[in-house]
Amino acid sequence: MDPIPGWAERLWDVWDIRILVLLSFVLQIILTSLGSRRKYIARIWVRIIVWSAYLMADSVATFALGNLSQVSNSVYKQNGNTSNSGNTALMALWAPLLLLHLGGPDTITAYSVEDNQLWIRHLLGLAVQAVVAIYVILRRWTDSFLFYLTFPLFLAGIIKYGERAWALRSSMRKPLYMNDLKKEVEYHSTTNIPGVKLLLKAFYLFDDFKPQIVNRHFPCLSSSRSKEPFSLPKDGCSSGDVFKISEIELGFMFDVLYTKSTIIYTRVGCIFRIISLVCIVYVLWGFSFATKPAHVDVDIAITYVLLAGAVLLEIRAFMLVICSDWAILWMIKHHEKWLVAQLLRVLAPHYLGKRRRWSNSMGQFNLLSYCLCDEPKKLGRSP
Repeated sequence: MDPIPGWAERLWDVWDIRILVLLSFVLQIILTSLGSRRKYIARIWVRIIVWSAYLMADSVATFALGNLSQVSNSVYKQNGNTSNSGNTALMALWAPLLLLHLGGPDTITAYSVEDNQLWIRHLLGLAVQAVVAIYVILRRWTDSFLFYLTFPLFLAGIIKYGERAWALRSSMRKPLYMNDLKKEVEYHSTTNIPGVKLLLKAFYLFDDFKPQIVNRHFPCLSSSRSKEPFSLPKDGCSSGDVFKISEIELGFMFDVLYTKSTIIYTRVGCIFRIISLVCIVYVLWGFSFATKPAHVDVDIAITYVLLAGAVLLEIRAFMLVICSDWAILWMIKHHEKWLVAQLLRVLAPHYLGKRRRWSNSMGQFNLLSYCLCDEPKKLGRSP
């Protein structure tokens, strides 16, 4: 007796690729929304959701690409019936979209520190999945405008997936700091922008303690530079300011170890971000005016959802970049430009003081309760 009912097998045969593609998109939304929030939300349900989505995202996208490569070029099932091959162009668009999903969001590239050591695996995965995507596109190639839209989308997918491998490698080997911030410290010693001084002091400490992170391979900093920052937090800082500096410093550390911050704030990273956003927007615009295949309304709707969702996720990522501590540091470095200075005065007071940086809870161990065999609390709220 077959343990799987016949209707379930028929349903999966018809909807398998569609379900996998939509599931991959949903996982990207989850990772984008909750990926960086785990640094200030200590609840177990957040960690479980992020951990599950992180582990499933690559497998689902890879499985969907594999299924796309096995679908016949001339026959495709639509609602239980055989349809013409016009919708093969839509499936060709889904292949580079899955490459975008494999690239992952900016908010999480690694769930644990050990994941950064897998950058070679992701680089190899980029090569393999790019070949599979090219195979899917070429196998279904026809002289249609929809197929030409796969080129910019494929470029965006390669950029996003390459950024992930690059970010993992950079977090292991490449230092991330802004050179020569002395004049910025002198400039902001007289400014009245709230939070900027604490941000600079936190960044100085982060940059100096960075070589002490376990298993990091950053080059040693010069002794003349490493001695200067230690006096900064003691200069005009209250005890509350010291804790705020520690919060910001830990935020920098989290970004370097678990996100794409090591590359998206570089010049090359900004260029790649603009190229990928322009490519996705162009494909969405071209698809909205292109001639669609007949009798595939469901696949057209799914394609719209995937393209519009990719654009919205890119826009949200761009907004997070602009409103981050790293962006404010960049504005401080280039404050001589009038437009940058005005933007700094608008963004810094709004985001530096109001941003939530940690969960206000920390692990604790009560030795007395342990000796008395009482049930200890795993987390305690700090005063």
